[in-house]
Amino acid sequence: MHPAARRAREHMAALRAQGLSNVAFTEELERYQREHHALAVAVEGGDVGAVRRALAAGADPHSVDVLGSPVLHIAAAMGQVEIMRHLLESGVDVDVRDDFLNTALILAANAGERAAVELLLAQGADPTLRNDLGESAEDRADRPAADPGLVPMLREAEARRTDT
Repeated sequence: MHPAARRAREHMAALRAQGLSNVAFTEELERYQREHHALAVAVEGGDVGAVRRALAAGADPHSVDVLGSPVLHIAAAMGQVEIMRHLLESGVDVDVRDDFLNTALILAANAGERAAVELLLAQGADPTLRNDLGESAEDRADRPAADPGLVPMLREAEARRTDT
């Protein structure tokens, strides 16, 4: 289970343990979901202002969407570099994984989002990590329709990482 989903489940258990009435429990649960879901909706919509507002209001930058994808992954796959910067500045681990062990770098490379790949590498993303299918970012970038510059960029980043 993704850590953000685990936190939501723990939050619900803590509310139940407080002995809140059903109405109070429902209201608190709805508030929690609004705050955390609002960030995923803003990221999915590419709304930088809404992302900033949600984070300023205390939304968890480690939130996941309804499918369990971390919001950094959503932004990376869509090439939303400014949103990615806000999430990373808010403390999101650049190598956070989803339930399939994908990283934002793997998904950005898969989508051919060069600027997203560059940002993630500059922020220290590990190009050697593999998903549950054994694929790395380089593997996902190495396909006919992909940006031909991604594979050399990822190979260079991997070489730098293994040299240190």
